[in-house]
Amino acid sequence: MAQRAPKQPETSDIRTGVWEGIPERPVHSDKLARIKAKVVGKPLATERLVHERLGKPTALAVFASDNLSSSAYATEEILRVLLVGGGFGALAFARVVPITIALLAVLAVLLFS
Repeated sequence: MAQRAPKQPETSDIRTGVWEGIPERPVHSDKLARIKAKVVGKPLATERLVHERLGKPTALAVFASDNLSSSAYATEEILRVLLVGGGFGALAFARVVPITIALLAVLAVLLFS
């Protein structure tokens, strides 16, 4: 049984007499590529990426709301975990105040950073 020679990368003539190797693209199933294109869309050209970026003020407004909402609902969720998982009932309420103070400190850091 004859062995195949390893596949050579494609080449591109960038100048007369100068050749550049082009790396092979990874092989993906066509079905997966079509599903990805339908769900995510086609990749943007490099030139378009600059126009799709958010400025710092806009990005801060968009992404900071996630941190603020996480801090706002954290006390309630911690109390639920302590009540259900801790099994101590009323003792869980004693831990709410220190946890709330810690979360307010985190919120203050978020606001002033």
